[in-house]
Amino acid sequence: MKSLAVLVSSLLLSTSAFASDLKWQSVSINSDKVTLTMPGKPTEKNESSSSIVGDVNTQIYKVVVPDDGNVTIACSDLPGAALFFAGKDTIYGNAKGKFLSGAYGKELSWDPITYEGIDGMKLMFQTPPLKGHPGYDGEAQFYLVGDYLYVISVTDLVGSDLKMQDKVFTSLKFADASSGS
Repeated sequence: MKSLAVLVSSLLLSTSAFASDLKWQSVSINSDKVTLTMPGKPTEKNESSSSIVGDVNTQIYKVVVPDDGNVTIACSDLPGAALFFAGKDTIYGNAKGKFLSGAYGKELSWDPITYEGIDGMKLMFQTPPLKGHPGYDGEAQFYLVGDYLYVISVTDLVGSDLKMQDKVFTSLKFADASSGS
């Protein structure tokens, strides 16, 4: 019984120390308009999609943390007409739907937040186990700043500590916070 307690304690200590053991680095995107700390060098990908108000170009930066989860920031350059015709609520709602669909996620909560004077939305979600991978708990924050929609997400294994979320979201900096809200 004592050896089981030692094993469980060791696993808990190694899991809680994991976020601090990563090679954290500051990452700037969108011509230094946003910076945040990520647990390694991100891979970059560009996507384009068409909408009724014009093309949307998105830059995606992602770091996969083996045996833990991932950190992603997506920066979408929205057509100027999008905010005018659709409005924030519709843009946030559509972005949340697309995000959950892509992550196979289930919404746990969807609440307004304010960070550095910028109003946004915070999504807590869970993904099911798929193809031999465990399920994940996740947090995504959505911000409209000027003509850009930023979606920052962090996932951890279900039941893990929230140290990765804490480190990423508290490091988030917008160069021009006055243009948000």
